[in-house]
Amino acid sequence: MKYVILLGLLIFSVSCMKNHSCMSEPDIKSSSNAKILYTGPEAADGCGWVIEINSTSYRPTTELATEIQVNELPVTVSYKLTNENYPCFKSATGIKQIQITSIKK
Repeated sequence: MKYVILLGLLIFSVSCMKNHSCMSEPDIKSSSNAKILYTGPEAADGCGWVIEINSTSYRPTTELATEIQVNELPVTVSYKLTNENYPCFKSATGIKQIQITSIKK
């Protein structure tokens, strides 16, 4: 019986490695026109710098470069969605995070 369980676990782990379907982070990549917004300092209940894509605000997983930190700046951003939410006081559940792969003014 224990060999059946071990065999089942082995097959499951190999199938997860082969097609990446068991990973917790989605592998959805996209490129969009967006806008950089400053929502206010986090200490004052803001969310800092966010990226607005199709009227939805996202928090980047890394700090934006200083030259990109311009309120209302239109950009083209390539990004990957994550399963993470960034905690801030504007939203009870936080705002979704994205991993930026490239950003252009």
